[in-house]
Amino acid sequence: MAAKLSANGHYRFGEFRVDVKNRLLLRGSEPIPITPKAFDLLLLFIENSGALLEKDELMERLWGNTVVEENNLARNISFLRKALGEHPKEPEYIVTVSGHGYRFVAHVEVELANNGAHVTLPHVPSSVRNLRSKTIAIAAVAGVITLSVGLALALFRSRKPGPAAPTPLLNTIAVMPSTPSAPEDRDPAAEFGLAAALINRLSGMRSLIVRPAASVVKYTSMETDPIAAGREQQVNYVLASSYRKLGDKFFLAAKLIRVQDGAVLWLDSCEEECDTFAWQNALAEKTVKSLLATLSDDHRRSLARHGTENQKAYDAFNLGLYGWYQNNYDLEALKKYGEYFEQAIALDPNYAAAYSWLAAVNSRLGLAVGSERKEYERKADELAYKALQIDKSDIQANLVLGVSAYSYQWDWAKAEEYFKRAREINPDDVGVARTYAAYLASIGKLDESVFWQQRACDLQPLSFDLNAILVMRMFIARRYNEAIEQGQKALKMRRAVPTLYFVWRSYEQQHMYDEAYRALQDLLAEDRDGGTATIVSRAFETSGYEKARNVYLKRKLADLEKVAHQQQFNPLEAAIVCALLGNRDQAFKWLEEAYNNRSFGLVYLRVDPELDSLRSDPRYLDLLRRINLAQ
Repeated sequence: MAAKLSANGHYRFGEFRVDVKNRLLLRGSEPIPITPKAFDLLLLFIENSGALLEKDELMERLWGNTVVEENNLARNISFLRKALGEHPKEPEYIVTVSGHGYRFVAHVEVELANNGAHVTLPHVPSSVRNLRSKTIAIAAVAGVITLSVGLALALFRSRKPGPAAPTPLLNTIAVMPSTPSAPEDRDPAAEFGLAAALINRLSGMRSLIVRPAASVVKYTSMETDPIAAGREQQVNYVLASSYRKLGDKFFLAAKLIRVQDGAVLWLDSCEEECDTFAWQNALAEKTVKSLLATLSDDHRRSLARHGTENQKAYDAFNLGLYGWYQNNYDLEALKKYGEYFEQAIALDPNYAAAYSWLAAVNSRLGLAVGSERKEYERKADELAYKALQIDKSDIQANLVLGVSAYSYQWDWAKAEEYFKRAREINPDDVGVARTYAAYLASIGKLDESVFWQQRACDLQPLSFDLNAILVMRMFIARRYNEAIEQGQKALKMRRAVPTLYFVWRSYEQQHMYDEAYRALQDLLAEDRDGGTATIVSRAFETSGYEKARNVYLKRKLADLEKVAHQQQFNPLEAAIVCALLGNRDQAFKWLEEAYNNRSFGLVYLRVDPELDSLRSDPRYLDLLRRINLAQ
């Protein structure tokens, strides 16, 4: 069947269409969730349709000089197969060639722009091993079709990789915090603020994968080597800037660096007193022009948006944002960051981003304080609504309202609306991926939840928090072996008790009691609880694993009961421990308190393996009904 033509040009195979410009995989008109790296892999397969691609070649093309393990490739192959709906034992598109690599066997058509025609890409013989040979093969086909199609194909081929306009496969970039030319000029919030502003603008470009602000905040240091940071962040380009300060005046310089060889693609400077906003506009546009083949008027408008014209409001906002990314778990620190956002709003009452981040602060405080959550949620919703009145495309405001809808109001349909809007604004935003993953788990879409959390990890690969949350997502999805494997990966980044807990419980859920015991001892060692470790060890030696784990759980429950009066106490934790000990009545007592406090963890009531022992009790079904999760 001939392909339906598109105004922009696409690939088509089977029931799928690939929009390269907007980095979308579509089945019909529906976008299919796919990680950025899996999308890059799909493009490689399509552009080498029929050719055997060795594993080493794929890893080099996907990760460049970055050292990664082979299981990263296997995981992305698995993600891609799931997205395409195929099983490795019955491949329709991706065939494994044992001992070598993979072959993409689909017949691929190119939808040509504005020509009323399409071209089927030939299958490349397995001996054809590079893009130059593939281009010759395509040209041979183009020579026997009409002149208009041939011209269109030539235009299509002209978009192949080149130093000035790389393909989307290479468009990954990290924006570094600005560095001062002299130590006495240090201003960490301003240094980070410039990077955050540019990240926000560049992230609106669908053909760019931009490392989020949380990834680069740690580089707020004069000793940072941008090329080393780029390799660490697994990106192909780094935008680095520096400044010097004379009184209240700033003098700025910037350069775009290709990480692979350290080449400087361009330099720019503002030698006279700089207008910060105008310079940000110029840098953002110049960066996009260097990496994308075209820059539309919509792109220019998006790049020029900066939220406020008030420099003092912008500075106050940056202080709050810098603090948030440094530490958003300390409650007193959060309140201080909120004050900066309030200052920004007082200076510019139309600063949408200041409202949405102040909403995020209140939302985080509400999640942490238990019984006082109601007032924080009210403030968060009010601020987020205000932000959307000013700017409907504010992602943070949509996420805050989505979280409030499902975790506080238990309105799951309303939450889906907000998350859908956020995904439409930018599906490659790490906050969108992480937050949507949590929501999907709560409604029982567990594999999709794991997918979106993995996507968040791909977008911010060095984040321990995101990798640790992925362990929990896999545990809730009952993918215990994967949870253990991911747990070991996260623990190499940082030793943390919650991650060790899910590794322990993953072993236990599979009745791997020797491994579970060792994992429990690791957990106690990290928790520096030598006394409990000794008692657990003695119980294990005399009475076996079940006695040992019950000793640990009883000690944990006693510790929780000691702090039950504190503001940050979460009764759901106590309920889970009681459920694991088989104490149903006590578990339901704590669950009822969690319900009254609207504790966030209740959203997982429908799926959490920790509470399996309670599911047959009518009280459990009643609780599910009250939070609108009864099936």
